[in-house]
Amino acid sequence: MSDRPLPAADVRAALRGAIPTDTSAQVVADDLIPGLIADRRGVRVLDLGCGRGDSIDAFRAADPEVRWTGADLPDSEELGKRSRGDATVVTFDGTALPFGDAAFDVVFCKQVLEHVERPAELYAEVARVLVPGGVFAGSTSQLEPYHGWSTGNPTPYGVKRALERVDLELELVRPGIDGLTLIARRLARGHPRFDRYWARRSPFNRFVDGASRLLGWDAEDRNAVKLLLCGQFVFVARRPWSAEGA
Repeated sequence: MSDRPLPAADVRAALRGAIPTDTSAQVVADDLIPGLIADRRGVRVLDLGCGRGDSIDAFRAADPEVRWTGADLPDSEELGKRSRGDATVVTFDGTALPFGDAAFDVVFCKQVLEHVERPAELYAEVARVLVPGGVFAGSTSQLEPYHGWSTGNPTPYGVKRALERVDLELELVRPGIDGLTLIARRLARGHPRFDRYWARRSPFNRFVDGASRLLGWDAEDRNAVKLLLCGQFVFVARRPWSAEGA
């Protein structure tokens, strides 16, 4: 860690402790899945905003005994495309989750929060359905242009504050595809050539890695600059064990 002057020094300060200091690789939410259920069997997972339910394959690859449940809006376009019948999927109103307290070990939420109309209420519901020590993880958009009825673009610090209000602790935040690339993609009307940048470093992230070699930035510095202008970012938060006696 350092206190070098950066364009994103304020981001680094606001998120210090959650920004990795050992790597600045670009990630997507699916990259988190093996670590979310590592060394455990039969983990209870809720995919919040599950769409077609495709995450079940990644979770089962990590744990064949995983107990996966999906939840989405009844009028979700992605849910309407779901054809598989090998898992439980429920619908809800976008706020009140139809589960009891402490029902899940993991709540996974991939690119959903930017579409939520009442996020504060949903964050509270996530905290309620997690067991003490349970994990809330996924990804959301920051500088991604309007898409799919999106209603907001939370910043990494905004997510941290929202989590704190419901007694969840942000443990990790990492940059995804950069915002400039997503803006260019929208201007190009979603040209498929941009799809490659979910599987490889996007142009601005590649530029930051190159500049860091000249400027002496460490991994935390690089992450902070990437988070400043990220289109999407990944997060991991936890319900404290102390919540058991709350």
